[in-house]
Amino acid sequence: MSESSLTLEDLNDSSSQSYVLIQEQMRDLVIIQEATICNLARANVETLNASRDLFNSTLQSKNVEIEMLQKSIADDFVPKAKYEELLEKTKDFIHKAHFDDLQLQNQDECERHTETQAALENIVHQLGEAHEKIKSIEDETKKEKDSFAADERKLKDQLSAAHARNNLLQSQLTEQQIVCEQQQDEITNLRQQLESLHRLKLNQRQKHRQQLHESEVEKQQEAYLQRMMADVGKRSQKKFK
Repeated sequence: MSESSLTLEDLNDSSSQSYVLIQEQMRDLVIIQEATICNLARANVETLNASRDLFNSTLQSKNVEIEMLQKSIADDFVPKAKYEELLEKTKDFIHKAHFDDLQLQNQDECERHTETQAALENIVHQLGEAHEKIKSIEDETKKEKDSFAADERKLKDQLSAAHARNNLLQSQLTEQQIVCEQQQDEITNLRQQLESLHRLKLNQRQKHRQQLHESEVEKQQEAYLQRMMADVGKRSQKKFK
């Protein structure tokens, strides 16, 4: 009975430890993926901030150039209409070198953004797969727990039935032991009676032998006396003749 109980406890401990280990592994996987997504999002934000800072710096530089141009125009006494015309044009144009640099930077930013977006989509896809895997593991774990619970109930029922059969057999064994003890007592009593009868038979046989011997002696004595008497008679007859 103790071995069966220990086996059930071991099964319970093993199942609980496996379930806890799976839950911890799933939780660690989700934490790692969330941290990766946060790092990618942080890197993307930092890249966007750097691009905005670069654009602001470029715009500030252009404003300085415009101010210098305004000062130069003012120093050269450019007419107001011409000045306003030039000022209006400067709003729509920048130096080609700066434009090319900005275009290259924008292209780099777009490429990095595309890479970041692809990496983010990959992480999201992996996270979705992980969630599906976690759900599959949880479903499988639930099935295993249900199966284990059913097996445990079945084993408990079998164990209870085995205990009942064992108790019945133990009761029957006790009854048989009592019957055997009673039969053993009867056998011992009968053996003692047989031994007593055997001794009585031996005594009777001894007495019978003794009686036979005594009877034989008596017969021999009687025969001897008869012979003696016959001899005496014969002698007497001879004398009288």
